[in-house]
Amino acid sequence: MAVMQTSDIYAVILAGGRSSRLFPFNKVISDLTGSGRSLIQQAYDRMPRSVRKQIYVMTARDMVSPIRRQLPIPPNHYYVDPARKGTWPAILWAMAHLRRKNPHAVMAVVTGDHIIPNIAEFQKAFGQAVQTAAQRPAFVIIPVKPSKDLNEWVGFGILQREKGGGKACLIHAFEEKPSLERARQMIEAGDWLWNAGMFFFRISAAEEVLNVYQPAMYKIYRDMARALDQKKPKLAAKIFESFPEKIGHPLVPRRLVDNTMDYAVMMPLVLQPHPVASAWASRTALTDWTDLGQWTALPQVVRTDSQRNTQIGDVLCDPSTMDCIVAADKGNRVRVEGLKNFVVAFSGRLALILPAGKVPRIKELVREADLAGKQVVSFGIDEKRIRVQGRRLFVSAERGFIP
Repeated sequence: MAVMQTSDIYAVILAGGRSSRLFPFNKVISDLTGSGRSLIQQAYDRMPRSVRKQIYVMTARDMVSPIRRQLPIPPNHYYVDPARKGTWPAILWAMAHLRRKNPHAVMAVVTGDHIIPNIAEFQKAFGQAVQTAAQRPAFVIIPVKPSKDLNEWVGFGILQREKGGGKACLIHAFEEKPSLERARQMIEAGDWLWNAGMFFFRISAAEEVLNVYQPAMYKIYRDMARALDQKKPKLAAKIFESFPEKIGHPLVPRRLVDNTMDYAVMMPLVLQPHPVASAWASRTALTDWTDLGQWTALPQVVRTDSQRNTQIGDVLCDPSTMDCIVAADKGNRVRVEGLKNFVVAFSGRLALILPAGKVPRIKELVREADLAGKQVVSFGIDEKRIRVQGRRLFVSAERGFIP
């Protein structure tokens, strides 16, 4: 990154979501790999040392205190999302603050809840993306070499990049969340990559792109930034609430989609090229990356025991427990007896016990339990075989409990 001063790089860690699919854990601030470091601490650890003093966190108000206890960054390096409007408005909120420091600086927007074990590989891709964004009006992403699991493809943005040398390559095709049939075609083609959800761009270039492709949002951003320049943060937060939570799909405008950077910027840049900027991907693609979108993804990153159980935290599985995912948050303890192919998770006073095959229904089951005032979300097991004693959880497939 010798092409620019490190003071001209602002690294923004996105850490706004708790992820209800990993109930009852708070995904961002929990140690979900058994490494002793939470996911956001791991995100901080893998950042190049040269930009450590320029790290900022974009998060929700109730997340600031727990994250501050985990990261060694100044209190004024936290930006609080005024309202939940989507990831792109959240990025624009951080951008409107940082432009006051340096409107031509590169923003490196990285994720705070992904697992990337190969730090050297990540830092190489990070450097390539920063240099590319610094040298031209570009939006650069770090790609990922995808798995062959067909079902995983439908949840990601997929891209094709041009071949050639250099630090990065132009993206000539970009599709968000393809259908199963389209994903099958992409796997057969073999030259598609996943989008890891990390973006690199100069602030000034992003403002021009916003004006060209999303003029209505640009007006909101402009007024919001002006309010911040006038030291009127409450007015700026009020203006922020005008951002739409949903926007028209770039290919089918009548179809409303989440207001994300993929839909608002990346797809339009690829589908409707404009001299204002272009879409690029770093030369280095990540070979070991996990979004950890739900509990059943945990065995991909944590070694299982002889009974094929994945265990995180203070947990104990008896010999008859097999193919289970069992996790206890810090300060909690879990004991499991005789379960097969279950997910058992315990954090604070909240517990989850359900068959692995029912994991896709977590949101629905949590909502039902919340309406009923229950602290234990369970399915497929007699409630009499579940016992919570303070911060200890006992679950048995048979009558009686582990002593």
